[in-house]
Amino acid sequence: LSDVDCCVFHPNSNYVATGSSDRTVRLWDVLTGNHVRLMTGHKGPIHSLAFSIDGRYLASGASDNRVLIWDLAHGHLIASLDGHTSTIHSLCFSRDGTVLATGALDYNLKLWDFSKLCEDLSGENVNVSHNPDVRSGDGYLLRTFPTKQSPFITLHFTRRNLLYGVGMFEAS
Repeated sequence: LSDVDCCVFHPNSNYVATGSSDRTVRLWDVLTGNHVRLMTGHKGPIHSLAFSIDGRYLASGASDNRVLIWDLAHGHLIASLDGHTSTIHSLCFSRDGTVLATGALDYNLKLWDFSKLCEDLSGENVNVSHNPDVRSGDGYLLRTFPTKQSPFITLHFTRRNLLYGVGMFEAS
């Protein structure tokens, strides 16, 4: 085990997910304290986590510049959203669950079509013995919003589905 860098509660509050410097994502049972899933795939420390609105998926962002999407029912990696060029510090699902926003130290905010990813997965037979193909994020990127010199530290969707982004200006 390594230092825990981020944690987030599952929507039903029965589980908590942690991201660590040892490049692992763990899902813990809150009542027993036991970990129920160990997910590996990042090549750097994990800095951000977010559960999908329905609680079926977990997004993780790390210093390897990738967002990985995990199916929690089986612990499978189902998608890798590439496109950032620096550490991803913030992940946030829209209130309706259709968009995943990612913010990184590369001064970019990216919006991903999560509903399309879920539609593509719905036709695939995923079970314990069959690890699904990992989808590439190329077809799911909706838009990139660059800033001049403000890396994103945190993102938040309001109840009215407005996205707030917080960053800090870095003078050159």
